Amino acid sequence: MSLRAALLAVALVPAVLVASDSGDWPSHDRDGRGQRFSPLRQITPANVSKLQPAWSFDTGVTGIQVTPLVVGGMMYITAGRDIIALEPETGKVLWKYTAPGNASRRGVAYWPGDATTPPRLFSGAGDKMVAVDAESGKVSTSFGDGGYVDLKASVRGDVDGSFGLVSPPIVYKSIVITGGNNGEQSPSAGLYGDVRGWDARSGKLLWSFHTVPRAGEPGVETWEGESWKNRSGTNMWAFFTVDVERGIVYAPIGSPTADYYGADRHGKNLYGNSIVALDADTGKLKWFQQLVHHDLWDFDLPAAPTLIDVKRNGRTIPAVAVVTKMSLLFIFDRVTGEPIFGLDERPVPKSNVPGESSWPTQPFPVKPAPLGRIAFDPAKDFNALTPDHLAYCKDLWEKNGMYTNGPYTPPGTEGTMVNFPSTIGGGNWNGASYDPSLGLVFTNVMNLGQVAKMVQGTDRSGANTWVRRAPWGGVVGRFWNPETKIPCSTPPFGELYAVNVNTGDIAWHVPLGFVESLKSKGIDRTGALNLGGSIATASGLIFIGATTDSRLRAFESKTGKQLWEVPLDAPAHSVPMTFMGKDRRQYVVVAAGGGGYLQSPAGTKLVAFALPAATSSQAVPAALRGNRKHVLAWGDVRNGYQHESISHAFATIERLGRESGAFDTYFRTDSQLITKHPITFKTGTGIATGEQLLAHNLDYFDAIFFFGVREIDLTAEQRADLLSFVKDDGKGFVTAHSGATAFFSWPEFGEMLGGRFDEHPWGITDATIVVDDPSFPAMKNFPSRSVFHDEHYQLKDFARDKVHVLAHLDASTLDLRAPLVHRKDGDFPVAWTKTYGRGRVFYSTLGHEDTAWDNPAIQQLYFGALRLPSSEAGSEAAATVKR
Repeated sequence: MSLRAALLAVALVPAVLVASDSGDWPSHDRDGRGQRFSPLRQITPANVSKLQPAWSFDTGVTGIQVTPLVVGGMMYITAGRDIIALEPETGKVLWKYTAPGNASRRGVAYWPGDATTPPRLFSGAGDKMVAVDAESGKVSTSFGDGGYVDLKASVRGDVDGSFGLVSPPIVYKSIVITGGNNGEQSPSAGLYGDVRGWDARSGKLLWSFHTVPRAGEPGVETWEGESWKNRSGTNMWAFFTVDVERGIVYAPIGSPTADYYGADRHGKNLYGNSIVALDADTGKLKWFQQLVHHDLWDFDLPAAPTLIDVKRNGRTIPAVAVVTKMSLLFIFDRVTGEPIFGLDERPVPKSNVPGESSWPTQPFPVKPAPLGRIAFDPAKDFNALTPDHLAYCKDLWEKNGMYTNGPYTPPGTEGTMVNFPSTIGGGNWNGASYDPSLGLVFTNVMNLGQVAKMVQGTDRSGANTWVRRAPWGGVVGRFWNPETKIPCSTPPFGELYAVNVNTGDIAWHVPLGFVESLKSKGIDRTGALNLGGSIATASGLIFIGATTDSRLRAFESKTGKQLWEVPLDAPAHSVPMTFMGKDRRQYVVVAAGGGGYLQSPAGTKLVAFALPAATSSQAVPAALRGNRKHVLAWGDVRNGYQHESISHAFATIERLGRESGAFDTYFRTDSQLITKHPITFKTGTGIATGEQLLAHNLDYFDAIFFFGVREIDLTAEQRADLLSFVKDDGKGFVTAHSGATAFFSWPEFGEMLGGRFDEHPWGITDATIVVDDPSFPAMKNFPSRSVFHDEHYQLKDFARDKVHVLAHLDASTLDLRAPLVHRKDGDFPVAWTKTYGRGRVFYSTLGHEDTAWDNPAIQQLYFGALRLPSSEAGSEAAATVKR
């Protein structure tokens, strides 16, 4: 099967969130939510120590920061000017495209295409964006001008400048959303840093959001006079996040130019250093929060915001977590922009540089507490691990008249400022990973300061101005010994943090890495400077490279305990990824490129790790079990009747899951497991009352296959837990035939399902079924038009703008004058799918007779629905509502 045929099935929705299989990694952060969370479970805390190298690929390019994508059996990477497709299980090159300029350093964006356009990859290509056919590697010439769009054309004011895409775009529906790199530091003037949306098919510019407001626009008053004109910087050079359900794209905006001197830009300077929420269809502003006012420290917002759910005061709040260079983690309601744990404007030191007008306050979250160091006390905070290093740092301090006045100390004209963190963090583009089952956000920071003073000089354009100088010359100075790269502050120099998003408290933090020269002296657990991020898996693991000690590590998510590490040829200043190969082995892949702002040793390789390959006939099933989903087959018939086909349906679903290795099925003909609470023995069972049963509650399952009938006894608490299973936990709910007759006294169930049973006017008969969406995975083996013998339902309370109809009855072949026919519009769906909160729902009327479950088309219908990813990362693949 071609890549186009395999992936077109999920091509009708916000594409960055679509995975053709839950084992794929289809975007930089796996899904558009920025969670970097994989549902894979094959590699566990118990076996992670057995990981071994599987393959490596030498890109020939140093400093690579790419996070590979894996979609539909192909891996996509970038290196220098190349976009390369690899075989994911071997690293073998499938094709290579060389762009006219540098490709996006951190990877590509994938769009699965639609009924007329095959899947595409989008990347920077110098100052252009290119579209490349994902299967062949050839330029998609119908996009833009021969496959390219000019990224400079619509952001040019009165002056020209440079432009590029270091980070990949993001794709929402059929809109490619770009930020860009338009110049930093100085001079002030250059191209604007607008966020833009482009048609993924034609390359047409659809909308622009002005990150620097123009005349007459809201926010322009935060720029004194006309200082907004031709203002460069203020760009989105990091990564976007998309809330597909709400159609919101979140953009972390960088600092305005010049980064360190703002005499020509008095004011708060919106939307610099802001988290901005935009309507993803139109680019219209929904809300913003500026996290640094009038930036003088190069404190860009550097990372993809992470969409999370905060459970607080009995309700679930859709939220967004924002990692910053300042080592501060902000958590906002992602719908309103309101801070969830409070926000204080606190006084900060004032600048004494002529012409400068620093802002008197800066925002601080009330919770969480700072992640890492944000201040330095010379009386107690010098690094004294070795006498030589302590002597160097104290001499550096005294000779340069160093001083610090706490967070946001600005560089002045006398002495040398020391401020924590440095211009590269704190946090950086590493961002965060998130385990929704634990409610924990994971992020790494480095504890490194910046040092500088302001002197009179010239900027890059030759104009006289005040410029920043470090003790060793140049603009940027770190508070370290530049020869050893060891910070002058006490360790840890790098840390990994876990934050409980429901309380705002730090759950745990541990040193991340070591310094080789200190470890050789017996000084361990110092932490290491780091750039690059983490991923989390459903098995309870965190994988992270990032550190200057050239290691890839695995930590236990719950505790922060390090479980595994492996040396690399160079530091992995990148974000790793994981995927399930066609050989049913789970791989972890990381780019070890080194180099960059920490002056690390350079590398060129992409490295993959996996558990040892199967060596016996029993090893493959064991590997399959590590990644199987758990499906609850629920058919409570205690208050109804034993529907003829329920047993056969359950047996069929179990067999398909077992033989494919896709899932394990658990049968229940009662509703005991429909709860999120522990299931315990009751009095009189002969076993100690309160002891927990060997039965799993809803937390254990990834999806429910529901074949119930009429009213079912559930408590109010069980009903709430069932809705939450789908809506809040992002799980799947697949309903067969008579499931639409269940719970007529419970309106919320009908809302979740998307509609209700309204008689079967024609009884059991032959009727013609017409497929509406042949590309949907569950419909791929379903005939486009065919006659089916079944008990065909009439449904009510559904709307095609709220459910995506996959197939319907041909009304022209039905007796519309039958007494129980109520629908006058002749619309009789046979199957549909929809989102419900974070989860996805599938329903089909088919399956009345037990023999129906022997039909391969019906088997594939329900099996395909159950195989859709259960988490929100894949739920949008089911929610292909055409509006």
